[in-house]
Amino acid sequence: MQNLNLGVIPSYAFTDFTCRRAYLQSSSITDIKKHAFYNFRANDYFYLNSNQLTTISSSIFGGTSYVEYLQMFSNGLTSITSDGFRNVDVDYIYLQNNGLTVYPIALNEITPIQIHLYSNEISIIPKGSFDSQTRLQRLYMYNNNITQISAGLLTPAISLRNIDFHDNQIQYIEEGSFNGLSSLQTLDLGQNVIPYFPSVILPAITTLDLADNRIEALGGLNLGGSTSVNLDNNFLGCECSTVESLYNVKDGLSANTMCYSPTALQGVLFASSQSSSPDHFTKKEVALFQCSGENIVGTAVSSTNITITWDRPSYIYSLVNASNDETETAEKVTNSIETWEYLVTCTSNTAATLTTLQTVVLDFPECIINTPCNTTADNTTVTSSNSTTTNTTVTDCSTIDSNCTKSTDHTTSVSFGDVDGLLPLTLYECVIELTVDNYTSAKSVPTFIFTPAVITGSGNETTENNVTTNSKDINMDMTFYDFSAGHDDFSSTSGILSVSPFHVTSPLGSWLAISSDPTTDTFSEWFRSASSNVVVQGGITLSYDNSTTTSVVRRYNSGSFFPVDNSGYGAEGQTDCGGTLHNFAFTSAIRSGLTFSGSEVITLGGGEELWLYINKKLVVEIVQNRTTSDIPCQKIDLSTANGGGYVIPEEGILVNGDCVGLSPLTSASVYVELEVGETYPFEIFHAERHPCTSELFIQFENVDLPENGSLPFNYHLTPREDLHVNGIVGVFNVWDIFATGPSFQVELLSGNEARHFTLKEDTIANRNAATTVTPPTYEYVFVKGTNMSYVECAPEVMIPEPSTPGSEIFTISTSQVLLTLVTELDYEVEQTYTITLRVADTGSGLTGSLVIRVIVQDVNDNCPSLTSILYITPRPILQLDPLFKVQSQDSDSGINAEIQVYISPIIYESPPVDYTYISDIRRQVYNGSTELTLEIIGMDHGTPPRGSAVNITVNISNTCLIDELLDRTNVLFTVNQSSGDVYLRIPGYWVINYTCTDYIGIYNGLIRDDQMTASSSRSKLTLPDRARLENNASDPVFGPLAGGWVAGTNDLDQYIEVNMEEFYQIKQIHLQGQQDEANWVTAFRVYYVDNTTGNWTLYKNDVGEFVSELVLINSIRKKTIWSLLIDNIIWILSILHP
Repeated sequence: MQNLNLGVIPSYAFTDFTCRRAYLQSSSITDIKKHAFYNFRANDYFYLNSNQLTTISSSIFGGTSYVEYLQMFSNGLTSITSDGFRNVDVDYIYLQNNGLTVYPIALNEITPIQIHLYSNEISIIPKGSFDSQTRLQRLYMYNNNITQISAGLLTPAISLRNIDFHDNQIQYIEEGSFNGLSSLQTLDLGQNVIPYFPSVILPAITTLDLADNRIEALGGLNLGGSTSVNLDNNFLGCECSTVESLYNVKDGLSANTMCYSPTALQGVLFASSQSSSPDHFTKKEVALFQCSGENIVGTAVSSTNITITWDRPSYIYSLVNASNDETETAEKVTNSIETWEYLVTCTSNTAATLTTLQTVVLDFPECIINTPCNTTADNTTVTSSNSTTTNTTVTDCSTIDSNCTKSTDHTTSVSFGDVDGLLPLTLYECVIELTVDNYTSAKSVPTFIFTPAVITGSGNETTENNVTTNSKDINMDMTFYDFSAGHDDFSSTSGILSVSPFHVTSPLGSWLAISSDPTTDTFSEWFRSASSNVVVQGGITLSYDNSTTTSVVRRYNSGSFFPVDNSGYGAEGQTDCGGTLHNFAFTSAIRSGLTFSGSEVITLGGGEELWLYINKKLVVEIVQNRTTSDIPCQKIDLSTANGGGYVIPEEGILVNGDCVGLSPLTSASVYVELEVGETYPFEIFHAERHPCTSELFIQFENVDLPENGSLPFNYHLTPREDLHVNGIVGVFNVWDIFATGPSFQVELLSGNEARHFTLKEDTIANRNAATTVTPPTYEYVFVKGTNMSYVECAPEVMIPEPSTPGSEIFTISTSQVLLTLVTELDYEVEQTYTITLRVADTGSGLTGSLVIRVIVQDVNDNCPSLTSILYITPRPILQLDPLFKVQSQDSDSGINAEIQVYISPIIYESPPVDYTYISDIRRQVYNGSTELTLEIIGMDHGTPPRGSAVNITVNISNTCLIDELLDRTNVLFTVNQSSGDVYLRIPGYWVINYTCTDYIGIYNGLIRDDQMTASSSRSKLTLPDRARLENNASDPVFGPLAGGWVAGTNDLDQYIEVNMEEFYQIKQIHLQGQQDEANWVTAFRVYYVDNTTGNWTLYKNDVGEFVSELVLINSIRKKTIWSLLIDNIIWILSILHP
């Protein structure tokens, strides 16, 4: 079937198919659908090579399939999904001459004997790529772009015999990279850029090809049998450790293996086949093969500091030559001072070279023989492991003891920092060269140091310790999930998600899913601990912006966000746009809480994908358009969510640390309902899946987050306070779909001290135990004179919550848990409970936590309480303002606490108003009053409506109840139902509002005669009722009556008293002389009563002095004068003393 134009091979195209060989090569195949080869068996070759398969996006084999030789070379393949070779056994797989950039993880689905991956573009081999390859014998990956071999990568492939990695870009091989390969016979690493080949133990090796590299130093070569070692065309430095390795393999060395440094040894040969050459090492002075340093250790102290520590070599030189063993372990002292100079050099492919010279000066006074002589002072610094800094006196006439021997052992170190040019995220190779007695060794065995990343945000540096440098900053814990660069979801060809993920609650931390069965896809691994990722804990700091005064703004902004560079899977050869190694394939999650204030504004950006969930609802979704270099961002204003409303994101791009060019994204609007003061789960999920840049931008405006350590609520439950015992408060998942089970141990740590709640398994029996009870019945009371009715309450009794300390433990075997009620709730005592659970999966041993917020919903179970007003005598009785105000309150909340006040008609009179047969209305009726009793009712708006009633008695003048014809007036008491203000209204009656100059009664007769009394009167003709302005003497026929009041006694104790019956505000007193006689007042005093207790007060002026006299100059009879009262006095009784 070769050489056909097949295009797409559909699913199950070859089902139950068995053959010796199958030929589908060169058939223009562009795609192979899932399970296209089902129960497929090719006992020899299956040719799929030379087609147009650029990707394998699903498992092309199904059922139980077998292929001995699977030929898929020369297709242009760039990616293979992780299950691409599932359901098939393959002995030999050929994938050479394709365009693969990452070693395909799909090969872990099969266990072939041979893997052919040469002539691709592979630069990354993810960790774990060979974990299942216990049958693998031959691995061919030459002519690729591989840059490093990691320790442990090949170790699981214990059957390996041949490894061919020649013609790559390998520049770093970790120590231990070939451990455990006891069957390895051929290792070809030629034509790379390897600077150092590490120590190896390969007992079966026969061929080791390291030619055409840049090797300067060798680790220990422990090779069994006769091994051919090719080291031609390298830059070997003949330092003693490298020389020792060359000596151990000299019989199998390639002929042109020679020293490149130091200069004195350049061109020296080591192969036994060259033993007759004058350049053979046996012909050279052994002291030239000088050592450098031992136990060299490099440490990255931080992103801005590295330290290299080493020991003085055990031997100054060490070499076994053809004639004898020569090893110098100590030196004869030729001078009392020994100087050792170490040149430390650290190089990198992406950073400047770092160098420093460390000089160690040692002093051996015990080898000096002193003779008396003149001396001179010479200050010398001594630094060594067995010496201290001293001032040494040099004796001009001293001599050296020729038999004195002294060890020069010492330890020293150097450091490099950012001031030296040290860069973060850089792999440094550090070596040492030693100079003693003016001779310099070759370079030592290197130590490799990788400097960690720096996380920065708006001028604020944050490390893994998450230390805040400003008290107004916010620390946010983050969890990072690092994936191998070879993971399908994080490869360069992985696509954009086609659906929005949904939120999944878990005791181990919430995560996201995109399918109904998350166990069948890899997206469910993005934000939870799984075998495919490495979990790294860290954090960032949002820095306070003090340039903004109208709101509280905190911001994190990083254009180089690489928080897992020095952890997890590492860079795996991934680089940024500038070629610097970075660990890209990672996700991050912030799981916190938001205490809602109603004014929050949140702006986010960065990554390939970013999602924000508030109270488990997706409110921000950012998916980067990979066809542009713009970094998208979104901004949301949560003010519209207060009480429920639509939040509309605004979309823009990040420019210079700000989200600009914003425009509404109406299609992404989402309904969010939040309550001010409540705390909700606030979670940001972020994915960085592709090189070459990585950014993260988070800006909070008026955002209040709980302190670190405060867990967000996983569940909000809202039971009514009248929920019956055994009722279900709520149902929640004890674990997620990845639970092992079969049971869970749930420890209720806190929040149930009142012992209201318990946990039960979600069974039919437990659900049936929670069946509802019969609703209560109520007796209604009607408001008198209306059709309004209400339910009366028993006296309110609030019982304090009990508090029982200690946790409770439950064993649960169902996936869901019922939180049920043990004792009744009372909203008026406690409204919220925060229940903290520790959950352990007994199958996996994993332990997590859940936090449940129980918010009790109020029911109308309390009646309003009213102000106790039993008796009132309003003054004045008829007024526009309220007579009194009914104060009311209700212990319930919301509509259940909204009270309306009602008032009944008059229900009782004392004495009864019945004056039919009265002849003198003024003396017998109007001088009296009546007590009227009414009922005040406060009624709430709840269901059922509940109310309370109180009686109030109002003492009211009969003038308001009986008119001049002895008929009853239409007295009406009304109430403002909302405010409780009670008013008195009498249609046909009015209230006189006096202005500042109006007479208030004596002059115009509104004050009756019987309201006026006096200390004495001269006669019946001069009674107090004659004391009215403009009151002329009467005709003698009628009396005659005098034109004024005249006291019967002429002394200072005489007075006239006026009972106003109502309270009045007095501003002026007008006086006038007698009309018919020469009598007038020259001075007077005023006393008044301004309260109901009857206490008299002498009027005082505006400076607080009591007035004893007001002098009046009145020489003209009948002239009206007045005295201005500065302080406006409100009184009911007054006395004027002339």
